[in-house]
Parts: sequence; C-alpha cells; structure tokens
Amino acid sequence: MRRDYRPFWVHQLQSKCQSAWVKHFIRPQLDGCGAGLEVIGPRHFKVSGPSIYLGQDVHVMALPEAPVRLSVFEGMGCIEVADYTLINPGARITSAESISVGEGCMLAMHTSQVRSQLRFARLDSIDRPDLLSEHRIGIRL
Repeated sequence: MRRDYRPFWVHQLQSKCQSAWVKHFIRPQLDGCGAGLEVIGPRHFKVSGPSIYLGQDVHVMALPEAPVRLSVFEGMGCIEVADYTLINPGARITSAESISVGEGCMLAMHTSQVRSQLRFARLDSIDRPDLLSEHRIGIRL
C-alpha cells in the first residue's frame, strides 16, 4: 500500500467537507439511511427517485470518470442496500420493481444492474443449487 503524504490536518479537512456534502445533499434524497455512511467523492454519487434505502456502514466510492448512480423509476420500485456493503466506482443500479443488495456485499467497478427484480447477497456456500437457479447470489436475504 502506498503511503499518504498529505498532512493529517488536510486529510481531516477533506473528510469533514465530504461528510458535510453527504449530510446536506445526499441524505435528504434517501428514504432511509443507517449510521456510518461513508462516501468518497460525494459530488459524483447520484441518487434519483424515491424508495432508496441504505443500511449501516455502507461505503461508496465515486470518481468523476466513474460516478455511482442509484435510480428508481418514479413510484415503481425500490432499492435496498443492506449493512456493511461496499459500492465501487462506476456502479449503476436502476430499479423498476425491487433490487436488494445483501449484507456484506461488494459491487465491483463499472457494474450495471438494470432489472425489474434482482437480489444480491454474499455467497457463503455453493452447496445449495436452489440459489443458482435465480438471479441472486448468497443465502441471507
């Protein structure tokens, strides 16, 4: 891992600015949000539509060239992101019905999910063939 050569006070100032941006611009757009929301690059985190819920300790990383977008068609769907989830740059989730991202998941860079109904969850075991027959990954939903 490379060392961060910024002075600590610069790091603290940037963290406070990011937290203020999240509190002022992002949290009001969410219908539910747990404690510990961390957004790196909050100016590039786009939230559109109602019924978007984020759990506790959700971490989002967004970049100018790879923004993160959570979109729900007006009055048609919902997005639920469970606790301890990491959303990497370029991830797009668009919902017409329901999308659930399970606890402890990570959405990879440039992932795009546009479905009427889709579920994600951490894969703890591949021993259950019933999990592989649907559009979901994992066992805890």
